[in-house]
Amino acid sequence: MKILLLGARGLIGSALFSVLNLNSENVLAPTHAECDVTDKFKLANVCEKFSPDVIINATGYTAVDRAETDVIEGEKCFTLNGLAPEIISNVAKKYDAKLVHISTDYVFDGVSHEPYAEDANTNPISVYAKSKLAGETAVLNYQKSLVARTAWPFGPNGKNFVDTMLELSVKGEPLRVVNDQTGSPTYTIDFANALYNEIKKGTNGIVHLVNSGEATWYQLAHEIFTILGLPNAVNPISTVEFNRPAKRPKYSVLSNEKTPKLRSWKAALSEYLFDKEYILKA
Repeated sequence: MKILLLGARGLIGSALFSVLNLNSENVLAPTHAECDVTDKFKLANVCEKFSPDVIINATGYTAVDRAETDVIEGEKCFTLNGLAPEIISNVAKKYDAKLVHISTDYVFDGVSHEPYAEDANTNPISVYAKSKLAGETAVLNYQKSLVARTAWPFGPNGKNFVDTMLELSVKGEPLRVVNDQTGSPTYTIDFANALYNEIKKGTNGIVHLVNSGEATWYQLAHEIFTILGLPNAVNPISTVEFNRPAKRPKYSVLSNEKTPKLRSWKAALSEYLFDKEYILKA
């Protein structure tokens, strides 16, 4: 299988790159300079030369608060998260390639008290979230497409909440963590393996790929230090106290209704934390 992986240097993209290579797939992972996803001509040129069977879009704009407060940043957000998926979808259709697109729990408003299934109604409440839903809509207009939503990702090779907590702890900075937002912490390697299995099965439509269980950001932070046996000085605060520009879903736990359940987020977190290379870096 020939796979064009866009965004291979990001948090989720790097995990996908590792999993695809471990499975001996023929992967092309161009840099932004080699294949700007907002440039249909560059993208088409890459596809013309490589002839991919599958295109995976792991690119995206993730500066949630900047997109909310800065008009220019908001435009960048919609360009990368809304317009680029439409461009990629049109190119994929031209070359008859399957398109796989990564999305987020933020497409939901968080007013539910039950995990969101794949067919639950969406209602984004921030600029970033609206841009991600626009991207989903564009991709799903193509028959051979798969949208894989995930949430609260942590893993190697990219900025994430787990690493941030440890870095702040090492610096001795006070840890004040929101305790009234609940989601699905997910190990990027588990996500990548699950997505690879869905690609092999030829799955289309929308799937949710998250580790089992749920937690608040505070509970996730508390578990990090508990697993490592480190002094735990995490203080719970409210979303109001955190005071960020962009609204976050209060409850955005995702339910895997269409795919096999993944292991618990606590088990996945423990594996990540006890990776020898990670501990040395931390």
